[in-house]
Amino acid sequence: MHGVVTSGQDDNSVLIVNDVPEQLVLMESLLRKAEYTVFTAEDGIQALELARETHPDLIISDVSMPRMNGLEFCQQVRADTELRSVPILLISAHQKDTESVVAGLRAGADDYLEVPFDSTRLVAKVSRLLERAQLEAGYRDLVEQATDLIFTQDLQSRITSINSAGARFFGRNAHQIIGESFFSLFGIIPESNGFAGALGNAPELKEFRHQLVARSSSGEDRWLDLIITPIKHKSSEIVGFRGVARDITERRNFEEALKDSESRYKLLFESTPQPIWVYNEDTLAFLAVNEAATRIYGYSRDEFLSMTIDQIRAKEDIPALLIKGAAAADGLELSSPWRHKTRDNKTIYVEMSSHPVVFDGKHSKLVIVNDVTERKLLDEKQQRLHTSLQQSAMEWRQTFNAIDFPVLIVDLNGIVKRSNEAAERIAGSDPEQIIDQSIGELGNQEPWKKAAELIATIRSTHSP
Repeated sequence: MHGVVTSGQDDNSVLIVNDVPEQLVLMESLLRKAEYTVFTAEDGIQALELARETHPDLIISDVSMPRMNGLEFCQQVRADTELRSVPILLISAHQKDTESVVAGLRAGADDYLEVPFDSTRLVAKVSRLLERAQLEAGYRDLVEQATDLIFTQDLQSRITSINSAGARFFGRNAHQIIGESFFSLFGIIPESNGFAGALGNAPELKEFRHQLVARSSSGEDRWLDLIITPIKHKSSEIVGFRGVARDITERRNFEEALKDSESRYKLLFESTPQPIWVYNEDTLAFLAVNEAATRIYGYSRDEFLSMTIDQIRAKEDIPALLIKGAAAADGLELSSPWRHKTRDNKTIYVEMSSHPVVFDGKHSKLVIVNDVTERKLLDEKQQRLHTSLQQSAMEWRQTFNAIDFPVLIVDLNGIVKRSNEAAERIAGSDPEQIIDQSIGELGNQEPWKKAAELIATIRSTHSP
């Protein structure tokens, strides 16, 4: 019979399968005291059914059991798409089980423990495996949230896992895809492009990269940049392959469009009034420049093509074209104004936009430059003017406050608009309490009484 013992930690559940009652009770008691939720089963068949029902966070399995031994049980768990990521701890009760333990580890078990064992060692192994499982679960979440197609396959090229992006791309759920041939899934002829040879020489494979066209669920042919790397067991034996495929259709279409419209590109390139150039991403060397670039920077075309982009930037700035800011979905990158140096060592301010291209077979960047020197200088002039006005206002206020007799600025209705500190001291009020008040409201004593009379006289005679 199987049972469950709850201890308040539902996020740390352990399934123990063992046909020896004394060992089962002992491990159950130890893990219950360590505050784990515990499920128990007496053989592999019973445990597999219970695991599918409860989805434990960890499985502890004996090696030697009736009906289904620990090795067969381990293989069944790893073949189950819902349970394959659950860590398994094998328990070896006899010396003769050593070979079975090794086979179990090869079948997918994560660790083993020999009987007899002390309680602290069991709890420590359980804790470590659960912590590792939680960490791996976090990585699996990252894989599931990725926009790239991520999958694994065995040595026979059968898909063993695929993330949500991959399932969406092919318009099927992961369960329907698992077990299908990698070649049929991606529509690849095994003998083409060296796929069969590369995947067939597993011991020699380090990384295999290729671009291919695959049919999406919408019936559209999409370009994918595929990278396949080997998956190694703990013994460094290659047990399968990991693949990452990125949809590069837009980039590929852009590259093809550039190739197909070379003549129009050259015309646009040369006739554009803004400087345009292409540079090699690896060497930073200029590969092409238009006439506007030679005119604004003062270098001839040959001089440009013998230089790198570092040679036009101001030394005190970061490399002007190595822009690591936010990029748009299509790869376009925008920069804020940078300082560049012309051939005659004149400083100009520029804004740039760049886009990845393949130029003469090299990974490059196409850069469009906008000369904003005049705008930048105008902004600086306006900033200086603003600073000057602020300074003048501060100086005026200081001068106004330095007058040792009260001074008020009022409108023709006798409403106070400005006052100096001397007036505020006499009024015994904060500036906010004087401003926008009538002089008559400041009091009947002098000087306010005389000031109010003067205002009344000016209003009636229209003369000072």
